Parts: sequence; structure tokens; C-alpha cells
Amino acid sequence: MVYCKNIHFYNESCWPEVNIEKIIAYLNKILPNNVIEKEKKSLLYLNSIDKQKITSFYNQAIVQDLKKPLYIYGLNYYHSSSNYKDKKVVTPSKKIEFIDLLLYDGFLIQKLLQKFLKKYEQELTFSRLDIMVTDKLLCTFDESDWRYHARSLICGNPALISTSGIVEGLAKPRDYYYELYFFKENHDIVDELKKKYNEQFINYNDPRINDIIEGLVLQSLFYFINSGEPFCQNRNCRLFNAHVQDDIIRINIKEKKICQRHKILLNKYNKSHFINNNRSKNAEK
Repeated sequence: MVYCKNIHFYNESCWPEVNIEKIIAYLNKILPNNVIEKEKKSLLYLNSIDKQKITSFYNQAIVQDLKKPLYIYGLNYYHSSSNYKDKKVVTPSKKIEFIDLLLYDGFLIQKLLQKFLKKYEQELTFSRLDIMVTDKLLCTFDESDWRYHARSLICGNPALISTSGIVEGLAKPRDYYYELYFFKENHDIVDELKKKYNEQFINYNDPRINDIIEGLVLQSLFYFINSGEPFCQNRNCRLFNAHVQDDIIRINIKEKKICQRHKILLNKYNKSHFINNNRSKNAEK
């Protein structure tokens, strides 16, 4: 069990529905001994030089072949000559109009952020957990079927939560795909089907997104609290590893519960965290 005393959020999402303050208020109730804050400044756009480096890193992380994994340990500044451009053009007060649906290797992005965190915080420690919410469509390579898969969550430090991964990476209802295939010659069918199945999956600018992110934040925390195992086998627990939209909506919106086993783990974490804090305070006297 790792004690993440400080939890810091970076909101790199353009979704106006993402409310980090509301998530922090929830976490303060279940983690009373932690220091939980939202960073005011963006992690990624610190100055013009870093902007160029970020663009270079992101270009290297673009997945161009679903069957060919990218190398995790070969990042270099300005190495990529790719002409890809971020296609997302939004303003914070308006709905998303253009969405960047390029696939990005989540582990490469995580390594990129670790470089920047080390640069500006001097060191990465498990006593501080950084969580970034991004609109990039993140993915990881699965050797079981030798292909990339879109992900909503990349655990570790920093932990990455992808809004696009929530929308695109979790399977929609089977009937939706049947109808989509059957009416594939009708170019307007996608919008019609999204309206028909509106309540059955999370879409862009969905007001329910914040509750989903809240659940993924819990999983990113239990990755450390439960020694590298963030998920639960109980299908009604918020820590259940959902692969379909119906499951993630049920556990984070309809049920919104933590199972008894994980409540015990959480209580143990809070109690130990409280004892460790008191020891540190006494040692300073």
C-alpha cells in the first residue's frame, strides 16, 4: 500500500462539462487526510520552447499502425518529421466542433509527462500523485491480440484519463452496431442512432462525463492503495473494470457504490495515513 499524501489534478480537457472542483470535493469526503488540489497552470504549455517539444513528443506518440507497437524508451526532442496536426478547435464555453481522433500511445504520453514533471518538480515520488484529464484518444498495445486498444484510463504516475477514450474506447450497445451496419448506406444514420441510444452511452459534451471521470480517478488511486490492482470483480463496484458503456454508466451514475472489500481497504488506507501524518508531525517537534 502506497500513501499518496498529495494529489494534484491537471485539466487539459476542453470539455466545459469537466468539473475538477466537484471531483475534489468528493475525494475530500473519502480521503480526509490527503491534500488534494487542482493546478491552475497547464502542465503542457509552460512556454514557447516547451510547446515545440510537446508537439514533437505528441507526433512521436501517434499510432500509425494498429498492429505495430511504438517503442516506449526512445523519445527524443524534435525527432519526428510527421505532418500530423491536432484537429481539435474549441473554445471553453462552446461545444466541441472538431475532435482529434488520432490514436496516441498512452505509455509514451505518460513518459513525456514524467519528463516535464521531473523538470519542474525536480523529482517524482509516490507521496505525490499527479492526475491529468486529456481529450487525446489514448491507447495501449495488447500482446494478447497484437493490436492497440483505446483506453479511458492509464494508471501510474502521472495517471491519465481520456475523455475521448471514454466515448470511443468503451463498446456501445450491440443493437447500435447492428443498426449502424444495416443502414450503413445512409450517411445521416449516425446522428439519428446517437439520438435514439442517447441515454445508453456517453457522447461528446455529455453532462454525465464528470461522474465517469470521478470513477476513473478512484481506480487510479486504488492502483496505489491496492498495490497495483485498481479493479474489482464485483460488477456493482465503482472499481469494476468496465469495457462497455452500459457497465461504466451503471457503476458510476446509477449505482455509484464502493463494495465492502474496497471500503475496508479505503478505511485501512485512511487510518494508516492518519498515523503516518501524526508520526511526521511529532518527529518535527
